[in-house]
Amino acid sequence: MDLTGERFFLDTSCIDRIYRKSHPQAKEIYFDTAKRKYSSNYMLKEAYRLFVRKGWSQQEISLALDEIRRKCVIIDIGPDKASAIEISDKSDAPIVAGAKAVDATLVTADRKLAKEASAYVKVLLLGP
Repeated sequence: MDLTGERFFLDTSCIDRIYRKSHPQAKEIYFDTAKRKYSSNYMLKEAYRLFVRKGWSQQEISLALDEIRRKCVIIDIGPDKASAIEISDKSDAPIVAGAKAVDATLVTADRKLAKEASAYVKVLLLGP
């Protein structure tokens, strides 16, 4: 699949796969400086909690979050935009709203989210 010129919105499951160094397509998008990448402050909070659960040190977490901020344009999504997204897991609504706000392809490994988000945005579902 040619992904040149597309805009990508990275969710927490995508970030998890990048930092576990386990998914070549996620890493290709993340490390390619020609690809325009977005995420949100909401996702940064989710990533922080993920890294804490994985037992990362505060220094490791800070370095990872700083790198995400350098590689992605970080946007804020207001509750009004998130509340307009009708999906079963309301905690995913800000992620879908973010992708929609910047007209980007949502990159996720969450099958349920991918299916529901496809009603609002283009989705790239990462395999295992």
